[in-house]
Amino acid sequence: MPFAALHLDPEVDDPNVVRLGPTAFGIPYLEKKKRTSFFDFIGMWNTKHDLATFINMMKNETVRTYIMRNYAYFIPRYGKRLFLKEARKIVPSLTYDDIELFDGYG
Repeated sequence: MPFAALHLDPEVDDPNVVRLGPTAFGIPYLEKKKRTSFFDFIGMWNTKHDLATFINMMKNETVRTYIMRNYAYFIPRYGKRLFLKEARKIVPSLTYDDIELFDGYG
């Protein structure tokens, strides 16, 4: 599942900034950090189809692992250390202090 794996995204207008992260993260909003979009999400929910899809995804060990790991990244302190461990596979010199949430993105 390459789209969910840790990867680098260079910033187009600033060559000194590189975003590092997964792109697959399930949240019950149509727009991240916009709580009002929760109601839009609910309005689009198809209980029979969507619940069956979610159950099938969780049955798949690979998909379930990606989902759980991506949620774990948001656990205070632990998540950042877990993220750092994975990120060092791509950028070995990365330190804990190098990582910060890029507010307003993804």
